[in-house]
Amino acid sequence: MTPNASLELPDSVFQYLTQPTIRAGVESVLDFGAKKLPPGLQWDELSQFYHASLAGSSVQTDWAITLDQLWRAVWPSSVPGWVPLSLDEQNLRDYDAPVSLEKCWTEEWFGRCFTRPRPTTSAKTRRQPADDVLCLSVSLRHEGVAAGVSLDSALGSSGPDDDGFHFDSEYESWWTPEFKIASPHIDLSPLKIAAAAALKWVARQTP
Repeated sequence: MTPNASLELPDSVFQYLTQPTIRAGVESVLDFGAKKLPPGLQWDELSQFYHASLAGSSVQTDWAITLDQLWRAVWPSSVPGWVPLSLDEQNLRDYDAPVSLEKCWTEEWFGRCFTRPRPTTSAKTRRQPADDVLCLSVSLRHEGVAAGVSLDSALGSSGPDDDGFHFDSEYESWWTPEFKIASPHIDLSPLKIAAAAALKWVARQTP
């Protein structure tokens, strides 16, 4: 893991998260996007709308960059016994974990996946995936920041030892509570401690 225990949010992201009027304006502009204009726009308002669209796109890009930085500050890029997926593998194959600008923005989530071969068994009752899949994640939302972990071969277990984790049945993963964002300077110590506990739990989930 990186030694940094904090993350400085870009001003655009912090303002979006903490200022309701800015958040409403950005969302209104991004709802229309670059392909069409909002109804009722006047000619003398067109340049202003173009500038607002640029600002909205900038927030969206800063958001994705922040999620990537948050992930790198919380999780390691390698996990013993696991093979990290390449960016193409994760985004083009059926892992349900794309990290495009649009997905980072709409899902408010960023994850990186790892695989390991499953042991062969004699049972041939149904087709099983060839690999176990581990996904280490972070989320950035108005409610705060959180870290998550999913391991498809351990869905029936109690999950990471850290009592702060809860199981999200919709995403089939365990998540920490969301730590509130009160300033652009985020203390990542709670997330890093939880991530370390989750990785110890992962290490015990042997094939």
